[in-house]
Amino acid sequence: MWGASTGNTRAERTWPEVGSQFARAWRAFFFRLERVHGLQRNNPNHLWLLHNLFLSSINEDCDSFVQNWNSHPISGKGHDKTPNDIRLLGQLQHGTYPDVEGGIHPEVLQYYNAEEIEETEKAEMAAIANIRKEQHSQYYHEPIPVPKHGSPFADNGKEVKMFGKLLKELESSDFIPSHYKLTPGEWETGNYPIFETIPFGKKGNRRLEVPLPPHIWLTRAIQWVRCLVIMDSIIDSRQ
Repeated sequence: MWGASTGNTRAERTWPEVGSQFARAWRAFFFRLERVHGLQRNNPNHLWLLHNLFLSSINEDCDSFVQNWNSHPISGKGHDKTPNDIRLLGQLQHGTYPDVEGGIHPEVLQYYNAEEIEETEKAEMAAIANIRKEQHSQYYHEPIPVPKHGSPFADNGKEVKMFGKLLKELESSDFIPSHYKLTPGEWETGNYPIFETIPFGKKGNRRLEVPLPPHIWLTRAIQWVRCLVIMDSIIDSRQ
């Protein structure tokens, strides 16, 4: 896929689907964690905990979306074939690329005028430089810095083992920490909120209510708070 995505209507159309199918729910969940369940977005320990608890689930949602998307029929030039169908037909008509163990495919090197460089590593570096040069005009902002999210536990492994042990104890006893809006007595209506409101639109001045079914998101919120309480207690015990 080449050129600005704003000129590719199919690519642009995909983003609302990504949002409606799973991304908005995760965003709303993180807003809720920050609003009532103790998340501090600028705390590296909290970001580390988010990654460890939920990154694999987010990746699973991404994979599920890709599988579903590649199985849906495309109208117009797609002739109601799915992306999987189109890929298979293309392989039958044109064949498949042979696997290349590491490095860059020879045809890519040829396209970027690097195939005549004898040393493989230098040829690949030249191709990468040419790719960056060609795509530079498509970037409209500087890279966004990644927030710090290092592990809060000591390197000797004792604190990690303690964390796992305490978590198992809390889970086996069904203990839910108080003062984190996780118990019925702390809910305004007596029920866990089904919707979370998030900012929406280019300027963020619109509001969108996103459903968060309790059988999914309350369970994850409880998991978050349990781990948060244990992590904080281990850190506090050092002092």
